[in-house]
Amino acid sequence: MVHACGKERVKWKAWALVWLGLMCLFGILFAASSWWLPYIYLAIQYPSDPPLPSDAILIEGWVFHEELIGLTADLYSRGYGKWVVTTGEKFERLHGLIGVETWAAATKQELVSRGIPEHRIISVNQSQPGTFGSALAARVSFRQHEIHSVLIITESFHLLRTCKTYRDVTKDLSLTVSCLTHPKAGITPDTWWRSRSGWAVMVREYAALAYYKLNGYF
Repeated sequence: MVHACGKERVKWKAWALVWLGLMCLFGILFAASSWWLPYIYLAIQYPSDPPLPSDAILIEGWVFHEELIGLTADLYSRGYGKWVVTTGEKFERLHGLIGVETWAAATKQELVSRGIPEHRIISVNQSQPGTFGSALAARVSFRQHEIHSVLIITESFHLLRTCKTYRDVTKDLSLTVSCLTHPKAGITPDTWWRSRSGWAVMVREYAALAYYKLNGYF
């Protein structure tokens, strides 16, 4: 009996040392990567900027949400932008169904149906994938159309990465970048944890933030 109790004490101490070691390891990693700490909260609930009149309103085409497209059309109608910029890669899934080949063109089509004049919409077809590719492609249009301020519309969980990426990519243009979302568009701070897809989106976004930071995208 005494022998068994002694074994249990040794086992308990071994597990305690393992957990202590893991805690110390995580502490060192967080201390060495202090840039990551704010993102634990901000990736979930990065605050929208107040909407300001800008030269252009940019909507990331890949999101293709009713609320965000409606928000973009509403802001344009109220004079928050002279231009509307849509971004997005080529897709295959809807090819032939709506007569367009990119998310940028699909979003443009939706905005025209909401009353935005077609000649006021700049459709940016990006060759490089992801938010970084979107920012690089949009940067060219900003220069061509002498856009000096932009209001970016995207999903709430994506605000942090979008804002930081666009601000870094366009820093030499002296571009004023503000970011806005709709409280009910996609995965939100109040709902992400309620579904498996919400957890998947947040894990993916954390991984993307780390990837962007390590690769110097912002």
